Amino acid sequence: MFADARDHDAAGRYSLELELAPPAGAGVAGDACADALPLGAGPSVSGDTFEARDDVSGSCGGASAADVVYRVEVARRSRFVASLRAEEARHLLVAWRRCGDRATEVACGSELDEVLGPGTYFVGVDGSSEDALGRFTLAWSMQDLASQDWACRGAPALSEGAPVTGTTSGAGNKFAVSCGAGRGSPSGPDRVYKIVADRRVRAHIALAAPSFQSALALRNACPDASGGPRSAELACEAEADLGQRTAIDATLEKGTYWVVVDGQTPNDEGPFTLEYRAER
Repeated sequence: MFADARDHDAAGRYSLELELAPPAGAGVAGDACADALPLGAGPSVSGDTFEARDDVSGSCGGASAADVVYRVEVARRSRFVASLRAEEARHLLVAWRRCGDRATEVACGSELDEVLGPGTYFVGVDGSSEDALGRFTLAWSMQDLASQDWACRGAPALSEGAPVTGTTSGAGNKFAVSCGAGRGSPSGPDRVYKIVADRRVRAHIALAAPSFQSALALRNACPDASGGPRSAELACEAEADLGQRTAIDATLEKGTYWVVVDGQTPNDEGPFTLEYRAER
């Protein structure tokens, strides 16, 4: 074993650490379903699969790889988002209603973004391959969707050619948009509006938000459902011109749609003007 500089001119002090464990693992806290660790208040928890055993796997992988299991308590219908950071090796995430039961698997992948009903769930951090071992940070958030349901029921309707003004300041973060700052990262306060199309139309939705970085999303369902917020999203636009104007053009069939005005980050909020135009 030797230490070497990456570049020709690179030199300096370093530290070297060695860890040893049995090939099958020695066992750690949260190593199995019966020993699942409670996922606390967040927003992140650190773990290590180096000495863990292989107890569970998911449909996307994890067989013969060491894993750690966490328990998640969901009091009300909520959006659960989780991702892995600062990994020493590549891991994947698996969520179940019954720990390790493939028939009750909710999702499996490098990230999780799901709407969960009330109950107890389990999340496994599993190596992507047999030799994928080491430390990780699990970042996660749980968003109660009760405020989202309330906002959907009270969403004001947009009339063709009639601009509306409003502000996202103090509105609360109820929705997530795919074109925001980053997947799994919280967005800013938001407002939701309703479009009722009585015929097939070509819609133009324009947003002007001169004082903050905004995002505009068009949805065919208002409250999030299984599959996360992206499953309801038809279009999302966060690129703005010099006047901080953002627009979406889409063909809408007869029906009801929702428009979300959001801030790209938690600090993005302020006044805006929103306009809907339709052409046959």
